[in-house]
Amino acid sequence: MLSLGMDKQLSLMMRMKLRIHYLMCSFCERYMKQLKYIRQVSREFPDKIGEVSDASLSPDAKEQIKAALRR
Repeated sequence: MLSLGMDKQLSLMMRMKLRIHYLMCSFCERYMKQLKYIRQVSREFPDKIGEVSDASLSPDAKEQIKAALRR
């Protein structure tokens, strides 16, 4: 339900049920925070791809991968 709520607007009743549930279940609240963090980081990743690594494959490795994909 939590991930569904991130993709589309939940009904008012469902949002109220989730908030009440959070009062009883700290694990679900923590999970929602983790989902939001993962979503935020994944949106930023394409912009920071160059900061992660500048390593590249050798031409030989690229050819081996292409050959394996053709099989």
